Amino acid sequence: MSANPISVDPPKQLKGLSSPWCFVFTLYFAAGMCGGGIVGNLTAVMYADMGYSNVFIGGVALLSLPTSIRFLWSAYIDAMGSKRNLACLFIACLGVICLLLSLVIYVDFAFTWTSLILFGLLSFCFASLEISADGYYIRALSLKRQAEFVGIKAAAIRLGIIFVLVVLVRLAGELTDRDWAANTAWGTVLLAAAFIFFILAAYNFRFLPQAEDDYAVKNKGFALAAVVRDYLKLEKVWAVILLILCYRWGQGLLFFMLVPFFMNSWEDGGMAMSTSEVALLKTYTDMPWMIVGGIVGGMIIKRFGLRRVFIPMAFMMNLPNLLYVYVAFVQPEGMIQILGTQFYTKLFIVSCFESLGYGLGFAAFFFYIHALSIGPNKTSILAISSGLMGLGFFIPGGISGIIQSWLGFPGLFIVSTVVGMGAILLILLVPMPRMREEPKPAEPLTDEKA
Repeated sequence: MSANPISVDPPKQLKGLSSPWCFVFTLYFAAGMCGGGIVGNLTAVMYADMGYSNVFIGGVALLSLPTSIRFLWSAYIDAMGSKRNLACLFIACLGVICLLLSLVIYVDFAFTWTSLILFGLLSFCFASLEISADGYYIRALSLKRQAEFVGIKAAAIRLGIIFVLVVLVRLAGELTDRDWAANTAWGTVLLAAAFIFFILAAYNFRFLPQAEDDYAVKNKGFALAAVVRDYLKLEKVWAVILLILCYRWGQGLLFFMLVPFFMNSWEDGGMAMSTSEVALLKTYTDMPWMIVGGIVGGMIIKRFGLRRVFIPMAFMMNLPNLLYVYVAFVQPEGMIQILGTQFYTKLFIVSCFESLGYGLGFAAFFFYIHALSIGPNKTSILAISSGLMGLGFFIPGGISGIIQSWLGFPGLFIVSTVVGMGAILLILLVPMPRMREEPKPAEPLTDEKA
């Protein structure tokens, strides 16, 4: 199997509420809300707010492991039918699970274990949503259009994450500041999340267009074995796997310890920020700059090609880790006021730069794993790549709390910088996809349509 997929723009131009400008956003906003938002961020803030340890919070990152092993069941989801309909179904399931979480938190029954089980189930459902949404995305858009919208896709995911932080987490902080019980505040927030997922599911079911080749793909015999065989046929697959596993390792170490760094006391090496202050910081530093980075990254890739920009964009993603080393050592206290709220000036600048760099570097990596996904099993091939990418993010996240307890925040950020910069060298070893204006290959006749 070649690593240089060939595709052109589809002849049908979708407009209005069925345009890619709408459906790419609505699909991946839901994914961002659940994966990076609720499972990846809200859980950390919620458990920190309730007094759980950093080691426990770091371990909570392992709840996201289902996204890393979703290739194990991706072929079976691919065989269930239309990826469009499945994506709508799984968004609705996220709403149901958030509703159950809200009830569990309200009644406070065996909270620790029950909430962990439901968050794990939420992560499993999110992983299945990603399989379906990605399978639809690479069918509804050509490779050239994927390059055009990769920044929008990444931005939608980030917007979903930031929405959880800025609106939902901030709401929980404000409710607790008004003397609401913690379980009541967080239960209300997850009830609101359930309502939003139900709205997104209904919207997508109504307006998401049908893709031309969006049908069930059934393999004879053991489906997973067929998918793995196809994946192992990728050019220089060993180098591809190494890059996917290592590219975000440094970010994984950094990401899951940022909230504890912001919220821990000065004596413990943190910045002593409240839940509301963290949410506001994310409002001004994450949302605008990650969106800009993702969109600009997609434009750069479309204009110059991935081969020429991959390494510079990866460098931009990892450089801010080094800046966090400085902030953790100095713990600067100088303040800046923005719209009536005070923030630590240097921390604010570093957080903005980190968000912009992450948007650029992740857009390049995101496009690369999509470009590798071709052939009848392309949904599952993308699921394998995404799963490996998740392993290279959530496993370091899972041990980040342990490393922080050994080395402190400065030591953790030094390790994340060294690991992140070292992974850039692997880009020199992997094949690069090229976009050419040639006809899209037909699917093999052996595929069964449902």
